[in-house]
Order: sequence, then structure tokens, then C-alpha cells
Amino acid sequence: MQFTKKLAIAFAPNGALLGLALHEAEIINGREFDVEGTPRAIVPGDAEGVAAAMSQLQVSALLTVEQKTAEIATLTGERDAARARITELEAKLAPTPVLLPVGAFISRFTDEEFIAVRALAQTDATAAGFVARTAQPEPINLASPLLQAAMKYLVAKKVIASDRVAALGAAPEARA
Repeated sequence: MQFTKKLAIAFAPNGALLGLALHEAEIINGREFDVEGTPRAIVPGDAEGVAAAMSQLQVSALLTVEQKTAEIATLTGERDAARARITELEAKLAPTPVLLPVGAFISRFTDEEFIAVRALAQTDATAAGFVARTAQPEPINLASPLLQAAMKYLVAKKVIASDRVAALGAAPEARA
């Protein structure tokens, strides 16, 4: 038979020692079974064992603090490396803005297309938002997912042909 003794120490939230107890267990086939009557209060005969346990506890606590500090430093480094990698990948995934002055963007539409868009805007809030955007002075970002969705919406509403979307949204140097 093999027995193990563990010292249970209770502390108050302010760090004051509340009490000590001895926990005894018998080890059978690698499993611990509590010995009847444990945990039990410390008695004078346990003094030598308690002193040894306290000494070992101080060493263990110091090792644990050093190990945890090293682990925190490692994990912090790994976290920072992961954040840097995420930022790098997000930059690769984000479309590079392709800005075009509003007037140049509007001039890509045929007269019939733009008249149809403006007519739709009279009764359709999404089309009205598109027309309102073309009235603002900021350049149009041709790579914007929002613009691409708007173009698909205009195709679905049959005010522009699907084969025109590529020409309307092409980068200035790629346009024929």
C-alpha cells in the first residue's frame, strides 16, 4: 500500500491565513482514495511534516511564478505574432481601392442607362441611394464591395445589362 499526504492551506481574500488541514489518501492502482476522516486538522505530531511541506511549498510557489511568468511571455509573443499575421492577411484580402472621379464614373454609363437608373430611383430606395452617391464629390471606389453589389442590383432591376458591369467597373487603365 502507498499513502500520500497533502497539506491544504486556506487563505482569506486579503491573504491572511485561515487554517491548515492535512489530506491523506491511499493510492491503489494509480488512483487516490481518501482515507476516512480527511481532511483533518493539523495536530502537534504533524509539525515536522508541515514544516517540510511549507518549505517545499515556498520553493514550488517560486517555481510556479517563474514558470507562469515565462509562459505569459511566450503566449504574449505568440499572440502578438498572430495579430501581426492577421493584419498582414487582412491587408492582402482587402481590395486595393481603385478611385475614379464621380464625373468620369457617370460618363461610363450610356444616356439610356443613366436615365433608367434615375427613373428607378424615383420609386426604389436602393437606386435612390446609388444616384445620391453619384451626386457627392468624393471619388467612386470601383473596388468597393458596396459598389459591386449596387451594380448587381441594377442588373437585377434590368436598368443595365449584365455584360456592361465589367466595363462600368473596370479600372481606368484597363478600360478600352
